[in-house]
Amino acid sequence: SANATAKALILDNAAIFSNTATVSNTTQNIVDSFPKADADFAKLIITVKPSSGTQRHAAEILVIHDGTNVLLTEYADLYNTSLGAFDVSINNANVEVYFTSAAANATVTQTVKVIRQVTR
Repeated sequence: SANATAKALILDNAAIFSNTATVSNTTQNIVDSFPKADADFAKLIITVKPSSGTQRHAAEILVIHDGTNVLLTEYADLYNTSLGAFDVSINNANVEVYFTSAAANATVTQTVKVIRQVTR
């Protein structure tokens, strides 16, 4: 699973969250999550960089949910080598953002950085 750390900037009408996760396997890893009651919409900028090598992967993702169903659209997907895939789901009270690495292992980890913007 991913190890994650997070920071937040809370404004009157918006909140911006910064999160970093380290991925060391090729299973689905939670790289960001937020309470579904806090926001119905989120815009995420996600970057992925391995611990060694010159591969880079970045994507911009929009997420919207109605409390039960969640939709994701991924655009601005930019990479010199695709390092994995992104997904999202609702798990009980939280919206969870996942990254599934194409190549992470015990010796080559991937750092996944997420910037999430929500309106309040």
